[in-house]
Amino acid sequence: MGTDVLKPALGNGLRYEAVLRLSEALSACREPEELTKILSEQLGEFLDFLQFYIVVYKENSTEVEWAVLGPEKSLVSVYSDVPVEERPSWWAYATQEPFHIADWNADERVPARLKQSLAAKGIEIGPLVFVPLTTPHRRLGALGMSGAPGTVYSSDDISFLRLIGRVVAFAIDDNFNLRQAEAAQRELQRQNDRLQRSERELREVIEGIPGMAWTGAPDGSSTFVNRRWTEYTGLSLEQTIGSGWQIAVHADDLERHVEKWRASVATGEPFEDEVRFRRAAGGQYRWFLVRGVPLRDEHGDVLKWYGIATDIEDRKRAEQALTIQNNRLQLLLKLTNRITSNLELREVLRAISANIREVMDCDAVHISLPDAASGKFRVYALDFPEGKGFVKEELLITPVGAAKRALEKLEPAVRSTADRDEFPPDYYKLLVAEGVKSQCVIPLVTRGRAFGVLAIARTTDDSFLPEDVDFLSEASGEIAIAIANALAYREISELKEKLAQEKLYLEQEIRGDMDFEQIVGNSPALRQVLQLVETVASSDSTVLLLGETGTGKELIARAIHDRSRRKDRTLVKVNCAAIPTGLLESELFGHEKGAFTGAITQKIGRLELADHGTLFLDEVGDIPIEIQPKLLRGLQEREFERLGSTHTRKVNLRLIAATNRDLEKMVAGREFRSDLYYRLNVFPIRIPPLRERKQDIPLLVGYFVQNFAKQMQKKIDAIPAAVMKALTAWEWPGNVRELENFIERAVILTHRRSLEAPLAELRKVSIDEPKRAAANDEDVARIVKETINALHGKSSLGDERAKKQRDAIVRALTETKGRVGGADGAAARMHINRTTLLARMKKFGIDPKQYA
Repeated sequence: MGTDVLKPALGNGLRYEAVLRLSEALSACREPEELTKILSEQLGEFLDFLQFYIVVYKENSTEVEWAVLGPEKSLVSVYSDVPVEERPSWWAYATQEPFHIADWNADERVPARLKQSLAAKGIEIGPLVFVPLTTPHRRLGALGMSGAPGTVYSSDDISFLRLIGRVVAFAIDDNFNLRQAEAAQRELQRQNDRLQRSERELREVIEGIPGMAWTGAPDGSSTFVNRRWTEYTGLSLEQTIGSGWQIAVHADDLERHVEKWRASVATGEPFEDEVRFRRAAGGQYRWFLVRGVPLRDEHGDVLKWYGIATDIEDRKRAEQALTIQNNRLQLLLKLTNRITSNLELREVLRAISANIREVMDCDAVHISLPDAASGKFRVYALDFPEGKGFVKEELLITPVGAAKRALEKLEPAVRSTADRDEFPPDYYKLLVAEGVKSQCVIPLVTRGRAFGVLAIARTTDDSFLPEDVDFLSEASGEIAIAIANALAYREISELKEKLAQEKLYLEQEIRGDMDFEQIVGNSPALRQVLQLVETVASSDSTVLLLGETGTGKELIARAIHDRSRRKDRTLVKVNCAAIPTGLLESELFGHEKGAFTGAITQKIGRLELADHGTLFLDEVGDIPIEIQPKLLRGLQEREFERLGSTHTRKVNLRLIAATNRDLEKMVAGREFRSDLYYRLNVFPIRIPPLRERKQDIPLLVGYFVQNFAKQMQKKIDAIPAAVMKALTAWEWPGNVRELENFIERAVILTHRRSLEAPLAELRKVSIDEPKRAAANDEDVARIVKETINALHGKSSLGDERAKKQRDAIVRALTETKGRVGGADGAAARMHINRTTLLARMKKFGIDPKQYA
């Protein structure tokens, strides 16, 4: 079987069941020699041994009263010639502690003479363990086992053997009592047969029996009880005779016991039963083993019944403790399996609640976790099948009294609603309304710190027993791990969802510096817009972008975000006009699993996703009127609830809204809430249409030509003056977006190095329009030339832009004394990344050391 004597396939639960079976088998044991046989038969599948030893010493003496060896009696006792005081059995008996010899040669406690004797006889002895045989009343001796050489006994095996020793000790003690009782009965029999002594002498013998003795008539009626009976039960002989003794029997045992006694009387066979008798002092019941034997005449007829009742309360308690321990071990195993197989917090709570109810009364279970906003504990999950609805999830509770002590001491605590000071006033009223009478508070502890509370409540007057608290204390570790895992899973799931959503909004472009590289144009109208962007960007104020479709509102929103303190976080965009009305609320605020048909998973809303970043609501004028109040609360209070949840979530975000609609007119027509409009209209910026900044058209044309030519791998060096003149003259009702789409078509149609634009698509403009556009032929030719040259980096326009960039870098390095990175570095001053600044410094040949 190897060197490990604990068979891996058998768990502690099976061992405890074996101990219960062993206890039952030993209770029927009559001879000492049967003990080792029973031990060998019952425990062979749990322990690896060659022999069992049972040694019983006379009280207050080193003399052995009796000893048995088994199952192989032919094996030689290796310490038979060793003085008693040097024997392992005596050491365990004297010290009342287990005595374990793993290696006879190496163990210094083994006498030298015994080592020499073993060597001389050529005997190789395996490990030996002795444990004391002791009852609460007296010391009896020692129980030992030995294994083959190479066997190893673990601490679990020794603890298991010690448990067996307790059961064997009770069995031996019962056997002693039984032998004494039987000896007394035999003495009575002999005296009756030989001397026919008087009833007085017989009763004097019975009075000396260490137990409650009695005699009965052939019909089973009681005729005599000894003094121990009257002292224990408080019933006199007159009250006991006949069937009067039955009033001392526990009501749950009486019917069974009487039926068993009558069956024995009818057959004349001895009987045995376990029954509880009431004690006069205090009225408690104790378990007794009742045995009755008949006295027969020479014809076999029953003359009289003799019996004795032996106190087995300690043994029964030990058996019950073993049963409870076994049940709770099994429950802990089931609890571990159930709760570790679930990662949803409510499913974990249901599993915990179901398992706890298997071993104790339990009406309500809830998990509370700290709420950072309030400084209290919030009920996150509740299982209260018969609850009236007063205590519910999301309830905030202040930990006081026993709950506070439990969190401080990291151990369970019990409190009763009879003591109002143990509860916060509001919570106390709710518990009383629910009918709760007592509550056990269990801190959820990981890594030496309490991260939450598991509360178990009862609606009965019975409070939690110490063994209940002990079990909950044992289970709290597994429960805490399961709940911590569920919380971690929920947090990971939310972060995973948030990261997945954020991925959709990651910007890929390189952020520009203060010259707004992403925004093309140099007209006074555009410069005025950019100046407003610079002004408002550093604040957290709400910005409302007003302008026609295609004017670049999203680009302006991005510019504001990139120059704000939130530039390192996500800019979350929502096109309110592109999302169906039925889904917009879920898109903005998110939803819980099962919140509505089709909500098969949890979803994080855009407001939550924009936490610590910027939320850009495009086409805000298209938000349905029924959703506007909830949006207003989210923007005003910075808090909201997901669909299907009552948990309020707080966010810290900056709002930028955009619309091409006349919100004031919509407010007047009651299509848009006035309070939401005022909340949005904190800092309005009107973005001019392209027709109001026509001097930017040549630059835009050049920019778009360069981009699309690069995408399509074409080389376009020139833009005809006539084309540029026509493009500049056009009103562009679709603004920059229309111009961009037109240039894309033109590049597709171009097969030479000069742009070929489909001018026929443009409306014929009036003669005066080119003049109003401030673009005469000479101006257009100059702008076209500079635009194309700028795109190739070889004109005054390109040189001017490069000079501006270089001057900005030099100015920033001068102000920061050559420091590039950090909060006070040049990169931070220019609102660009450190790596971007280093690349531009390399491009311009700028050494930061020159400015240190």
